[in-house]
Amino acid sequence: MNKKIEKVEKKVEVKKEKTKKTSSFNFTDLGFIKNNARALDIRVLDKKNFLVSYVELKEGKVRLVLDYFEIKKNALRKENLFSTQFLPLNSELINDKKDNLSLKEKFTGIHQAGGKIEIVSDTNFLISIGDFNNEHLLVSDNNYFGKIISVDIKTKNIKIIAKGLRNPQGLTELKKNIYLSTEHGMVHGDEVNIILENNHYGWPYVTLGHPYGAHPKREMINGINNLNFGNHDNYTKPLFSFVPDIGIKDILIYPENKQFNRWSKDVLICSGKGLYRLRPNYINKTINNILYSEKIIKDPCRDMALSKSGYIFFNNLSYIIARKLYK
Repeated sequence: MNKKIEKVEKKVEVKKEKTKKTSSFNFTDLGFIKNNARALDIRVLDKKNFLVSYVELKEGKVRLVLDYFEIKKNALRKENLFSTQFLPLNSELINDKKDNLSLKEKFTGIHQAGGKIEIVSDTNFLISIGDFNNEHLLVSDNNYFGKIISVDIKTKNIKIIAKGLRNPQGLTELKKNIYLSTEHGMVHGDEVNIILENNHYGWPYVTLGHPYGAHPKREMINGINNLNFGNHDNYTKPLFSFVPDIGIKDILIYPENKQFNRWSKDVLICSGKGLYRLRPNYINKTINNILYSEKIIKDPCRDMALSKSGYIFFNNLSYIIARKLYK
């Protein structure tokens, strides 16, 4: 355990509940999504209503779907609120061990879907949408790829909030109309962004990362010329970047909590390399910069949630893990 954390955590409870792996095209536990789908996020509106985002596969194509569910008289009613257009499953150019460029089937479109939901009100929410490995589509505002959008549940009206995003896998509210989002970037390109309306976050024109394999032929991605690796000039810069990358995923802000107040308002990051804590510097209730980051739990995690009692619940595909924090 990290020595810094050991001084603070006098006791750590770890509970593991083995679950069925559901990461690959399968999410049937709730009974309303077929085997050709992969769930991304679930958000409960109240005891009888909830939202589900998922990737749907059909005849070699993929799309992001968001449905609204209502439990009424012991029956489940489903209504589609939003769907992207179908895109072909894409392939990725990657280097083999001998540094020879090779084309390998890698269904990156599925893993660059975004799909994170953040509830704004009883009738409105945000959802993040990735580029599905089709970067060339992001040059247009006539689609919703690479964007964070606002959706009205009653009217189904859609508004683009932010754009220029590759794979925004985490989304949480910082304060009214301001959000934090994680960007799963290329190699060394993982970011934490402050999401403001009408801002462009650079993709696919700039990135602090570089392509997998860093082969010169990848300096032009799918017809987008002059992609600048290693800088973020002329676009909204990230609040924080992980170098090297951590496989960034979910994000939340630890609430002001008397039980573990040393972490109040800190940012927690789920990743493939563990759970990280970021210490923000707040000015006027808005994060100005990040003072430092540290890994606090080594278990990889994809999604997480906090309970009022102080438990952090996170999913690492094989287990639901709970850790309780004490003074």
